[in-house]
Amino acid sequence: MKISKYTKLISKDSKFFIYNSFTNYFGEINKELYDFLEKKQKDGSNVVETVENDKLWKKLHEKRVIIDSEDEDFLSFQSIIEQQRKWDNYLVLTIAPTMDCNFSCPYCFEDKKKGYMSDKTVQQIINFINKHNNLDALNLTWFGGEPLLAPHIIEDISNKIDKQKFTNINASIITNGYFLTKENLDLLVRCNIRSIQISIDGMPETHNKKKYTATDKNTFETIIRNIDCINAMSGIQLCVRVNIDKENENDFLKVYDFFKNRYNNNSVFVAPAFIIQTTKESDANPRLFNNNIDKFAFLKKISLHTCNSRLIYPCESIIECAVRNRNSWVFDAEGNVYKCWEIIGNQEYKVGKIGEGGEISITNHTLLDNYLYGADPLEDITCRNCFSLPVCKGGCPHKRIENKFNNKKFYNCTTWHNQWENYLLLRYELEQGSIKQ
Repeated sequence: MKISKYTKLISKDSKFFIYNSFTNYFGEINKELYDFLEKKQKDGSNVVETVENDKLWKKLHEKRVIIDSEDEDFLSFQSIIEQQRKWDNYLVLTIAPTMDCNFSCPYCFEDKKKGYMSDKTVQQIINFINKHNNLDALNLTWFGGEPLLAPHIIEDISNKIDKQKFTNINASIITNGYFLTKENLDLLVRCNIRSIQISIDGMPETHNKKKYTATDKNTFETIIRNIDCINAMSGIQLCVRVNIDKENENDFLKVYDFFKNRYNNNSVFVAPAFIIQTTKESDANPRLFNNNIDKFAFLKKISLHTCNSRLIYPCESIIECAVRNRNSWVFDAEGNVYKCWEIIGNQEYKVGKIGEGGEISITNHTLLDNYLYGADPLEDITCRNCFSLPVCKGGCPHKRIENKFNNKKFYNCTTWHNQWENYLLLRYELEQGSIKQ
């Protein structure tokens, strides 16, 4: 048995650790074991012949720290990903009832477009959904523009979905929060929407400079009143996404403390989101977090402040973006069909159009094939040999495709890449302080 390529050994201040990116296992070990594994990792020789009668080696084998053959771990990862791509018992949809928005955020990748989904397009989408039979789940995300400019469309489609065709329906909404009135919240509950993501750009003095309307220059206060209503309701999961660049990075902790002090419960999760460069300029925008060193410094600061490792430790599951699955589609308000919500509304990226009976007519087979098969990390020798692959899954498929076919220069590696030791030692530090995870 050999040490997995997804196993990392770390030592600092007479402490010794082992981490596996496939199983997300992280543990402290003694110096003797560390020295032995380090030697075996360097020379590539067998660690042990069998694990049957040894408790330690059996555990390390279960955690995939050691594996039976050199290619075993990658082939296992490949099997998981390829099975997900072939899932035909799930339907994953993103629907934008309008591409219009009441805000004009400077970092938004979308072009606002007036108008709402027509009754004809609504019926076509309903026909498309109800053509499916006996599926395990419908995962539905309401998107935009600002979807709550058209709550009647959300309710119309939701009410006409044949619930008998799906074992589970999981619905969520991504909104700027401005129209999350009590009336609209009641509507969302009727539509079985239990997960809401809202974007806030900082405390009022920062947020209101980026998000305002012609009649409301304090949209922060309006959104907070709406969140008060959400907090009073049970069964709603709320994520407050704080869009971060170097101009408002100090606002994150203020926002975090604001929500913690205001609600003092676990119903609101506040998370940073690094604004990325989406334009064609060759020079990186100095206002953005353009490298993993800067990102770690920021995440370390907020993790120590919040005494929580949730933001600096990978999630347990290996789930690739649904873009590469044939049952995953994005619909704009005109019935145009895309594979990724990051380019919704940009008709250069549309792969098809929804038809009268709910069928999808593919209009760009080449683009669809690029999304399904192009720039595949499973075929990329760099990704195949990368320790971070089980965590990053090759990064965003859309950005990979843009880099390969449109000569873009998106940085697409995980924030942990080349910073693993820093993140894992920080997690250990948080745990040693008896931090509640």
